[in-house]
Amino acid sequence: MKTLNFLYRTYFLLPNFDFLGKFGKGMNRAIGISFKKLMDATIPGQFKKLHLQGGSGINKVIREKDFIVSLTSFPARIDDIWITIECILQQRFKPDKVILWLAEEQFPNKKLPSGLTQLKKRGLEIRFCDDLKAHKKYYYTMKEFPNSYVITLDDDLYYDDTIIENLVKMHEENPEVIVTNRAHLMKFNKQAELKKYRNWQHNVVEKHPSHALLQTGGAGTLFPPNSLDMEVFNKEKIKELCPLADDIWLKLMAYKKGTKVMTNTKYNKDPLTILQSQNEKLVSHNVLTGGNDSQLKNVIEHYNLDLLIISKTN
Repeated sequence: MKTLNFLYRTYFLLPNFDFLGKFGKGMNRAIGISFKKLMDATIPGQFKKLHLQGGSGINKVIREKDFIVSLTSFPARIDDIWITIECILQQRFKPDKVILWLAEEQFPNKKLPSGLTQLKKRGLEIRFCDDLKAHKKYYYTMKEFPNSYVITLDDDLYYDDTIIENLVKMHEENPEVIVTNRAHLMKFNKQAELKKYRNWQHNVVEKHPSHALLQTGGAGTLFPPNSLDMEVFNKEKIKELCPLADDIWLKLMAYKKGTKVMTNTKYNKDPLTILQSQNEKLVSHNVLTGGNDSQLKNVIEHYNLDLLIISKTN
């Protein structure tokens, strides 16, 4: 992890150049591509050498709170997900469980790569479930462990060894809110109408809890028990209103409950993807072609959510 930690800390020490507009976003992208190439060239090989030598990646000591890492995957990523899970198992702050949810219909014979199944010896749990697409990331864990503190992560990202520690520290300082390593700030026009998702302020470093922040689960988000409205478990409405945007669904279920979101300054840019990550189609649908906006509208209108309070804080 030393190489990975060094590269990531250097990456996040560099400024976020989004304030320079399109040119700045291009700079951020170029920086990200450079660091991703360095990680892809070094990290998987280093991890393979340590793959079977590492000790347990989960907590063995009884403590007052249970912290569970929950994530999901699908066939196109299953060969490389062991790299992400290796990052999770090497965290400074050890979670009490690490659960990977897979759709039974996508893995009908339950045959998985040996590099992944070997990690069960170190604490990984692999569970099979109905396919709720990206919502599998949180749904079944939250339902089965309602009193636990659930941390969502993605299956295709490199993580440094403080990704969970940072969440826990924020949580200890603000136990009643949802804390996240990466957040976007909702933006409104002069008529108090919500702007399109792509025009929100991304990767903000706002230190105060706010209803205007949307957590992004991929970089790491910690959900305390009872921080979401119970409607979060309505499978039919998930499929009908918001099937491809779990972050949107979770944000609005938090708002419906009255729970704010908080981030901090540690992670100021997008996390970096592993190898040939298969995430372009979902990003294209949800962001570039307005999928997030239509799903936002669906949920807001169905539950008659009033965003006027949020608009006044912008």
